Amino acid sequence: MILNWNGWRDTMDAVTSVWALTGPAPRIYVVDNASTDGSEARLRAWAPDLTIIQSGGNLGWAGGNNAGISAARRDGCAHVLLLNNDAMIRPDALTVVAGAAERHPDAASIGALIVSAADPESVEFAGAAMDPRSAMPKPHDIIYSELGLLPDLVPTIAVKGCAMLLTATGLSQVGLLTEDYFLNYDETDWCFRANALGLVHYMALRAVVEHKGAVSFAGFDGPLYRYFITRNRLVFAHRHLSFRGRWFAWRAAFWQLRQPPGPGVTWFQSWWVVLMAILDYGRGRLGDCPPRVRVFNRRGLPD
Repeated sequence: MILNWNGWRDTMDAVTSVWALTGPAPRIYVVDNASTDGSEARLRAWAPDLTIIQSGGNLGWAGGNNAGISAARRDGCAHVLLLNNDAMIRPDALTVVAGAAERHPDAASIGALIVSAADPESVEFAGAAMDPRSAMPKPHDIIYSELGLLPDLVPTIAVKGCAMLLTATGLSQVGLLTEDYFLNYDETDWCFRANALGLVHYMALRAVVEHKGAVSFAGFDGPLYRYFITRNRLVFAHRHLSFRGRWFAWRAAFWQLRQPPGPGVTWFQSWWVVLMAILDYGRGRLGDCPPRVRVFNRRGLPD
């Protein structure tokens, strides 16, 4: 299941990597979130037999993926792998994560090891645990050379949505992704909903996915990322964490005000975005960001 929004080139790379998978050929679903760059037409012309679902609007990460998950379940798929369109899965990775799901019926999800596409020995995500200091989920700090010392399968409190196998158990008991986050924290919310039901998550560290990174945000220092990470961290903490976790979420929100703006963005614009994220959380305005955030984000993009 690959979600596309104005990124047909990356989606072609992701689909090509799925075509190269070893083992039984999986069903491939591409959901287009009402792209405005001609993505749907280009993808249909490139691969006429590819199953492409038009969502009818920009539904965000969770909404678009939910459309694909629902279609896959109607077609009888037991497990559903969510793969970002800016990621490329290595040939044996699906066999590894699907095998783990079959061996562990208590698992809600199985995550793949995420490495940087630019530097495949740079680990982006290898699982997470609850940080005792902040009471928030914190990714493990692991270097590539240490991976050989770890078991093939390790428990994790949450899985990164870049490459996340939702198991039959997880889908039947937890259901679909929560859509009001739009971008960021939606997969972590799903994982914590599963945790509350007594289900678990695992990282399959021999299943590797290469990630280009932050394509939908145009970088981690831009207004779009800052808006969603600030607002949705507060939403997530309110829904799932203790007072300590909520306090650290607020601390992180105000910490964003101290961070230098990205290229092409003024300090005023950066502050406005963060303050608007906090205000929107307070008044319960969820879903997509205010249009001005995207205007500021475009100003920071190279010509």
